[in-house]
Amino acid sequence: MKTVLPDPRITWAMDHMHRCLGQRVDPVALAYGLNLSPSHFCHLFTAQAGIGPARYLERLRMQRARVLIERTFLTVPYVMILVGYDDGDHFARDFERHHGVFPETLRTATAATPLPTENKDPAPADAPAQGPRKRRTGGRGGRAKTREPSDCVRSDVEIRDELIWRLAKRLTA
Repeated sequence: MKTVLPDPRITWAMDHMHRCLGQRVDPVALAYGLNLSPSHFCHLFTAQAGIGPARYLERLRMQRARVLIERTFLTVPYVMILVGYDDGDHFARDFERHHGVFPETLRTATAATPLPTENKDPAPADAPAQGPRKRRTGGRGGRAKTREPSDCVRSDVEIRDELIWRLAKRLTA
């Protein structure tokens, strides 16, 4: 049995696709950038990856889009842009073909999933019900102020902005 070593040019092209999901990646331009003809590049890529470069890029984008939709607060149109799509209908059609569900449906399904509770030791049944806890703030001396817990939690907009900043930082790195 003959062992085939991965071609470093194709490995570089795959890595480039991973790094540049949000940008336009043209397989023909990649081929010429690697001093290969487009047909030879496609042949080598298919031999190494098992699928052609265009399908490989599409799968990468769909996998990244699913992760972003399931695990972040980013809107579907923003996810679409992050993974390199310009047309919402095209994105929704490709997403549905890959995952069997439209992105908006997946977003509402994952948003409706309850978060696991972290309370390992529930209160006894005969314990009195307690209202929301208030947090005491303030320094030494003087009167301590109380705040509702909602004042201490970051808003969805703040979390979204931080996620966008982190994603942009990763994509540019």
